[in-house]
Amino acid sequence: LSTSLGAVPALAAEPAAAKPSEPMNIPHLAGTAKIDGVLDDPIWEQAHKFELIYESRPGENTPAQVKTTVFIGENGEHLLVAFVAEDPDPKQIRAFLRDRDSAFSDDFVGMNLDTFDDQRRAFEFYINPLGAQMDVIFNGNTGELRRVGAPRRQHPERADP
Repeated sequence: LSTSLGAVPALAAEPAAAKPSEPMNIPHLAGTAKIDGVLDDPIWEQAHKFELIYESRPGENTPAQVKTTVFIGENGEHLLVAFVAEDPDPKQIRAFLRDRDSAFSDDFVGMNLDTFDDQRRAFEFYINPLGAQMDVIFNGNTGELRRVGAPRRQHPERADP
C-alpha cells in the first residue's frame, strides 16, 4: 500500500516532514476515535504525524504555503486519517456546501492510495473545510478519473478551529 497526501493552500511531539518517495509505516492504534473534527482522543497520540511540505494546487508539488499536519493510523478495521490545516488568513478559505464530488474548485485536503503499488492507479479521497467529500479512481494509463462513491463516516457538524 502506497500513500500520497496533499493539501491545497487554505487547508492545513514535532511532526516530521513527509517525503513522497519514502514508504510510510502506518501504526496500529489501540482504542477508538470519535469522528467529530476534534483530535482530543488519546488514540491520535499514537498516530504517525507529519507535515505536508508540498501542495498540488494551485502549484504542482510546490512548497506548501500553509502548515498542514497529518495524523494517520489503522485500528485493524479502518484507516484513520486526520488533517490539521492552519491557515493564517481564514477569511481567504474557499469552501462551499456542495454535492459530493463537486468541490474541486474549493480549498481541500486529501490523499491518494496506490493499493496496487504500481504508481499507475490510485483511489483519491478529498474533503473541503465544510465537509464536502470527493473521491475518484485515477488511472494513470489513460488519465481517466472515475467517481467512486466510497462510504465514509464524518461528523455532521463542522468543528470550529
